[in-house]
Amino acid sequence: MSSISPHHFLDSLSEEDSLCLFVKWAFREGAERRYPDLIEIAKDITKKYHGNPLALVTLAISLFGNVDKHKWISLRDSEIWQDENRLAMFALFSLSPINYVFDSFHVAFLWSALGLLPLESNNQILKHGPNQYLNELHSRSFLEYFVDYGTGSTFKLHGLVHDYAKSVARTYSQIITSSFGSRQRWNARNASFLSNDVTTISATARTILFPIAGVGATSIDFLNALASRCKYLQFLDLSDSTYETLPQSIGNLKHLRYLSLENNKSFKKLADSICRLHNLEVLILSGCTKLEALPKGLGNLISLRHLEITTNLHCLPEDDTARLSSLQTLRVESCKNLKSLFAKTRLPSLRVLVVSGCSSLRSLPLDIEHFPLLDTLVVDNCDKLELSEGHNDQNSNLRLKILHFVSMPNLVTLPQWLQGSMKTFQYLLVSCCINLVVLPEWLPTMVCIKTLYITNCPNLLSLPNDMHRFATIERFVIDGYPELFRNTQLQVGECSHQQTTIDETAEIEDVVEVELK
Repeated sequence: MSSISPHHFLDSLSEEDSLCLFVKWAFREGAERRYPDLIEIAKDITKKYHGNPLALVTLAISLFGNVDKHKWISLRDSEIWQDENRLAMFALFSLSPINYVFDSFHVAFLWSALGLLPLESNNQILKHGPNQYLNELHSRSFLEYFVDYGTGSTFKLHGLVHDYAKSVARTYSQIITSSFGSRQRWNARNASFLSNDVTTISATARTILFPIAGVGATSIDFLNALASRCKYLQFLDLSDSTYETLPQSIGNLKHLRYLSLENNKSFKKLADSICRLHNLEVLILSGCTKLEALPKGLGNLISLRHLEITTNLHCLPEDDTARLSSLQTLRVESCKNLKSLFAKTRLPSLRVLVVSGCSSLRSLPLDIEHFPLLDTLVVDNCDKLELSEGHNDQNSNLRLKILHFVSMPNLVTLPQWLQGSMKTFQYLLVSCCINLVVLPEWLPTMVCIKTLYITNCPNLLSLPNDMHRFATIERFVIDGYPELFRNTQLQVGECSHQQTTIDETAEIEDVVEVELK
């Protein structure tokens, strides 16, 4: 039987009851008598939130045991729940079940698709868009199990905070569960489905998603209905669905900004009509292992900023790809037949490139002329790729900041072309490169490098002699080689920011896994 997760709305409290509730959760029993100045601030807070019990308890818990007056004043003056956009952003947390692990990238995509991020953040959503707000929530203890992995973060929502998000959302957002054959209707603008037995649709929907891994849409009627009826749909996440293709009517969703078919193992073809979605900003096709072709006219997606692809093609359509002038992030994953990338393609806005699991890929030519803004490069598990081939001096001026090499058997040392990023390079991770023998002597000349990870490279025999010249290093991790580490002349304390560590293998593997997420 179908059901919509129930909302239990609590009546507003009187000012006196609000203060009593807040004090109960903010202080240890009896401790409030010693802090009359904090009680005055608490009165202001309870007035500001108009007796909403969930809001008051949530805020009080964030202050529990903290008697720093500045902290209390900061909470009183904060607009975290007052700004309408922020409140709407917060309410969307209610679309995921309790104990759900959020990723800031997915959160940012949702907020951006619904137009909730400020315009100045939209252009840099992947790095900066949601971070300020999420960090504020974290600082107030509303988020737990928070892991910052540099380019983003993962976290859970505190149980009481999740309840408050549902209270804020009210009928604006709903979590919907169902069983086969259900016809119960729903009217929320933002809907989250916890089951794949979905048969009904709401024409008012702006958001449709399936948050649980392995649970996706299966009903053809549901797919056809949303494509034809949901004219204002902005965010459509069909991850883990079982569709072989999308209907041509998908091209009628003129307001759609986000579309994901991630991990659809049956998906073979994307309707050409998708290229009429001129507002589409994010298209995720990673994990679509049976995808035979990309739609003709892909270059017509003039707003596309983030693209993830898994396909059986031997090469990507160069002409269409080159027309994606707004593209900032490209992830090419598990393309087993792909032999070459970017023979002639120019992507003037591309900042992040991830190439992973492309076992037939042999060349990856990159240069400043074709990729002027590229600053992050991740290459992972590409067995035949020769990173030194096809480059010569053409990419001597790349301005890379972040570089990951993971599971690259042909990597013996770092490629010479990396020297061109001498004045911008900040972060290097090399992991599971079994034939890496030596790091180049020029590595310490990278004048901006802050973080260096080397892990699970069993044949690494030596480090550069001038490692002590890393004046800007903040974190240096070499895993599993204590003797090699001791033989380096890296002098702890030479720079006040310098830190040298030897971490356990498991810890670094966790770092690598999260970084490449």
